[in-house]
Amino acid sequence: MMVSTLLGAGVLSSALYLTGVSSAAPWFTLLSGGLMFGAVFMVTDPVSAPNDKTVQWIAGILIGVITIIIRTFSLFTEGMMFAILIVNALTPLLELKYKQLKQARKEKGKGAVA
Repeated sequence: MMVSTLLGAGVLSSALYLTGVSSAAPWFTLLSGGLMFGAVFMVTDPVSAPNDKTVQWIAGILIGVITIIIRTFSLFTEGMMFAILIVNALTPLLELKYKQLKQARKEKGKGAVA
């Protein structure tokens, strides 16, 4: 989840920077504030992290994207903790929907073979 969080934050901050949004440069955004601390120590918490690898990637990217959105478009200078709280609240829903999607694909594949 650490890599996906930094990836999501880096891609969105780069896109915003290239489109002219007056925010900090992507490297400055990635290396300043609580983003690096949160990505290394808080996002990887095994208690609240998703169990499935795919959902971990999705959750990590969401945390990175939400962090940059909060940093850029709100009055708060940091958004990491808010992003972690929001995605941790959505984690059970993400896991449930991914499990349902995986089950539907499995059943669809069985129907085509049989």
